[in-house]
Amino acid sequence: SIVNLIVNKGVLDAMVENSGTIIADGGEVYLTTNAVNELLKGVVNNTGIIEANSLDGLMGKVEVFAHGGTVEVGGTIEAKDGFVETSGKEVLIKNTTKVKADNWLIDPTNITIDDASAYETSLNAGTNVIIETQVAGSEDGDINVNDEIEWNTAKTLTLKAHNNININKEITATNDDGKLSLHYGQGSIDGIIGSEEAKYNVNAAVNLKAGDNLKTKLGNDETESETTWTVLTDKDAVQGMTVHNSSKNYALGSNLTLSGENNWVPLYIFKGKFDGLGHTISNVHINNPSKPYQGLFGYTDGATIKNIGLINTNITGNNYVGSLVGYNKNSTIINSYSTGTVTSQSSYAGGLVGYNNNSTITNSYSTGIVTSQNSYAGGLVGLNSDSTITNSYASGTTSVVGNYAGGLVGLNHSTITNSFYDKETNQASMYDASLGKTKAEITALVTNGTWDTNIWGTNASEANGYVDNNSLPFLKGVTETLFKSGFGTVLNPYIITNWTELQNINNSNILTNNKYFNLANSIDNTTSGYSNLASSTANSNKGWEPIGNSSQFRGTFDGLGNSIDGLYISRP
Repeated sequence: SIVNLIVNKGVLDAMVENSGTIIADGGEVYLTTNAVNELLKGVVNNTGIIEANSLDGLMGKVEVFAHGGTVEVGGTIEAKDGFVETSGKEVLIKNTTKVKADNWLIDPTNITIDDASAYETSLNAGTNVIIETQVAGSEDGDINVNDEIEWNTAKTLTLKAHNNININKEITATNDDGKLSLHYGQGSIDGIIGSEEAKYNVNAAVNLKAGDNLKTKLGNDETESETTWTVLTDKDAVQGMTVHNSSKNYALGSNLTLSGENNWVPLYIFKGKFDGLGHTISNVHINNPSKPYQGLFGYTDGATIKNIGLINTNITGNNYVGSLVGYNKNSTIINSYSTGTVTSQSSYAGGLVGYNNNSTITNSYSTGIVTSQNSYAGGLVGLNSDSTITNSYASGTTSVVGNYAGGLVGLNHSTITNSFYDKETNQASMYDASLGKTKAEITALVTNGTWDTNIWGTNASEANGYVDNNSLPFLKGVTETLFKSGFGTVLNPYIITNWTELQNINNSNILTNNKYFNLANSIDNTTSGYSNLASSTANSNKGWEPIGNSSQFRGTFDGLGNSIDGLYISRP
């Protein structure tokens, strides 16, 4: 059976509306306006119930399609084991919408997801959701994720953009087999839209379980298959990444916190791709003063590393020492940062990269202390050779026993564009003194549009979860926040989910400023951060540092009925 409602009204608005019930099990339902070339476009509105469930091998199909117009989707659409398409120049999804099918395609020309409730409902009900943009007129064909999306089934969310995908709020699949597929630059074979290659921009964390749960594709070349990324969620898996193989693609599905001393073996000659997906690795400690090529990645060749933050690193090596990469050859680093200490017992020490050779670093930064016992130490890079550094900065101190200490780069033989070091923090005489700027001058690179405001942020209090970045720019969605989310207001309190976030209330910019906090879940000795912060061995066996230990806590804390268990304090 086929139910086909089509309206064509010439240059007048065409309107198709269903507010009742349409049932065509084993068949197809079409609510369509034919208004493709007309002056005024059509509207298709569903607020009722449509059913076209598959029967006896016949796939049910529901198509709600406003050619060149607006589709307003509400009510219930069910095509069990079938297919649902809701398409138009503009698609408006009500948050109470319920769509149940094998696959649901949402197909506007541009889409900003401000309320993901309907997509979550469908994913959790067992429907694969496909959000696809076309292009029309002046539309960019982008997909903007401006609301968190979370689901708990083994289903796939596919974002398929004519141009760019901008992930501005977290995407989370809690099922072991929940998958995310990102197709970008679908408006051309090679993914070049206009004159620029399309991108997927990780401006908020993407949280996935371990396994082959991330797929990407640039361009619409049908002869090319998706790229499969192996998602990693624990230290051993990251440590075990394959080297010497350019076909390997890895992604970090969650934050990692390492413990103990000398807890990392540098990855040597890594040739693959690594996407941190907006996550951090904390407390990487390496103490190999007689060995070269020290860092999370000791040596890269032809690699791509992006969207990763390293917190509180402590790296000591001989030559070629950096928090992220010791020796970076023929490789690309994008949207990454490090904080901590880097020490070379010989030469080539950098906060992020020790030696940058025929490589690029873009939209990255490093803060901390860099020391070389011989020569070539830089806040970001020790030596920059035949390489480019763009839209990046360093903040911290740099020192050498021999020659060439630089606030940004120890020695440069290449191109540096719109990249500087913080001369308020590093006041020593530097090789690259011309690149020294005040914090305000570096921040102005974002506010005046020199640096991309979709990637960089400046106002810590406006960051979702609060960023403590010493009045310097931060990477949206990559720089670690003090809290899971929130803005510390009564309507949007800071959300706390683990021991680290709970301890962060002690931050000097937070503790006494009348902020609001909610404990989203119970925390105990199995919760992240326990051993370092709340156990009997934490803080030199003193245990938990009380909130408001040095100054009075002035704020509002709501436990929401959750519990805090296992906290140890011994401070006689």
